[in-house]
Amino acid sequence: WIHLDVGENNISLFGNHRVNFDEEQPESFFDDLLAHLVFDREPGLVNTSGGSRDTSGIREVNMSLYRVAGEEATVNFPGRSFFDVFTEIDCRNIIRGHDEPLPGGGTIPIEIVPLSLTSVEPITVPLSVSWRQTWNLHDFGSGIYCFAVKATDNAGNTEETAFAGPVAYIPTTHIAEETEIVS
Repeated sequence: WIHLDVGENNISLFGNHRVNFDEEQPESFFDDLLAHLVFDREPGLVNTSGGSRDTSGIREVNMSLYRVAGEEATVNFPGRSFFDVFTEIDCRNIIRGHDEPLPGGGTIPIEIVPLSLTSVEPITVPLSVSWRQTWNLHDFGSGIYCFAVKATDNAGNTEETAFAGPVAYIPTTHIAEETEIVS
């Protein structure tokens, strides 16, 4: 047997025969998609959890928090003009660059926190893993955020990312300040 690692595919050769092992991408999912939620209380704690699975086992899971719009996108909260924009946000398209950037998000979404959960011994990794992370959005300020997770299996296949959000973090103090300015 000769074993080759070729990009995302693992190939073994036996004589003149080629055998592919686990060309399937792993799957990840969020337990709660957090779709279009507004957090208006400090400190803005958001719990994310979910799992990743694959027939060859999970080697690594990467979770990221993206700021897709800054404070300027939240100034009209709780008005209709805020929700007209907020309800149309699709985290998958924003992060992949298929949708136009939002105010304060830059030309591309800004990855704020990447987390990597890596197995020390991939051979002993179970076929599925659970993960969870609590994010404190107060640390990053008012804005609109998306969450992403992707897994790599023991065969080296990496999935297309799973997404959650968007969530808006607009602390009550921010709303009170805006009200005073408008009044």
